[in-house]
Amino acid sequence: MHAPNLFLATRFDLPEEDRLTSALVAVLAHADRRVLAAFLSAAAGEPVAIAEPVEFRLQLALARSRPDARIRTPSLDVVIETKRGAQLDEAQFRRHWDGLRETRRPTVLLALTDRGDAPLPDLPPHPHLRARRLDWTQVLALVCAAQDEIDDATTRFLLRQLEAYLRALGYRHFRGVSVNDVADYARLLTALAAHERATRPRLEQLLEGLRAGLPPGFKLRLLRPDRAVGGIEQVNAEFVNFGFLDAPGPARGRLRVILGVRRDTAAPRLTYYYTLYGHPPDGDTTARLSAARPAVEASTGPLGRCGPLSDTVFHVSQDVPAATLDRLLAGDPDAVAEVCSMCRRLFEAVARSLQ
Repeated sequence: MHAPNLFLATRFDLPEEDRLTSALVAVLAHADRRVLAAFLSAAAGEPVAIAEPVEFRLQLALARSRPDARIRTPSLDVVIETKRGAQLDEAQFRRHWDGLRETRRPTVLLALTDRGDAPLPDLPPHPHLRARRLDWTQVLALVCAAQDEIDDATTRFLLRQLEAYLRALGYRHFRGVSVNDVADYARLLTALAAHERATRPRLEQLLEGLRAGLPPGFKLRLLRPDRAVGGIEQVNAEFVNFGFLDAPGPARGRLRVILGVRRDTAAPRLTYYYTLYGHPPDGDTTARLSAARPAVEASTGPLGRCGPLSDTVFHVSQDVPAATLDRLLAGDPDAVAEVCSMCRRLFEAVARSLQ
């Protein structure tokens, strides 16, 4: 199951266009400032350099109207009236203009609608104020381009969320793809399919063999690229995971045996572990596990980890030695028995420490 979208999942009593404005402003406020610079430059029709401080305001109160948002930088104000469709309320837009006529700051009154080429209403000239129009497809194109250019993880996450929201509302932008990329993708998929047909059944058989040597209750979970299973992704920052065995453990924890490859070295790894959820690092249960480490290691050998992964997750793990894992992958039946014995010793030692 895919995680819910930040903006599609919101539920509050506002029109969709106000939710859309809030989503845009939230991303511009919290993403890398290069995203804001790109948006303001598109809004102004010329390059805009960003200097701090920057102020973001929703529902700007003017004398006779209320534009949806204002972004204020030291050198420029952009006041935004958003519409989901192409139709702009010209009378409302004129009231916004009239409400801004006293400004002495360079200001853009921006109509952000579904059509950026529709004409704006006739407005009286002003030395500091000008009207511009931008469409949501242009914003979507900007969001897509920024994902390719900015490496910051938070920014990329926010941009992906906003892109998904805009596409869910019906806005479209095709980012384009080169002929070489299409050919490479087809070649890689062909090679991947061949490797998967040859290797995946063998890895499944290996995990099934381990499952047969473990206590009852373990289930085999195979992983695929498109979704996480039990909180485990097939590809993460450190590992490529093929599959794992999973069973309930003491104190509502989980017992797992996971097979994968380290991304940095391409070395196979088989890790068996106990994970305790919902307990703070200084809680009684986690304190008992920490105190039991010497006794556990006396039964199992050195642990890879015996400590918190986060404020509410505690982890006790070991890796199968490389030489034993090589024998296991080669199909040595004795290695299967050795690995199952290692797993059972750890799981039993953890259970004893929590009695």
